[in-house]
Amino acid sequence: MARREPFSTYTTREIIEIIPDLTLAEALQDTDRVIYAKMPSVKLLSVPCRTLEYIAAHRYREKRALLESLKAREVV
Repeated sequence: MARREPFSTYTTREIIEIIPDLTLAEALQDTDRVIYAKMPSVKLLSVPCRTLEYIAAHRYREKRALLESLKAREVV
């Protein structure tokens, strides 16, 4: 499923298919439960949000390192 839309347009299921990560799946599903149960709670969302932030930052650093590595090869 190689779509070019931003992740914000994907469903939880689609994201989990693209990035098969149990921690990510649990964080997204917990977030869905809070949203669709119509019981927003900062306490219930704090852990999934921190998990999503960590995963996003980690993936960003990985991609950035890869791009820097490729760029360094072009210079040599």
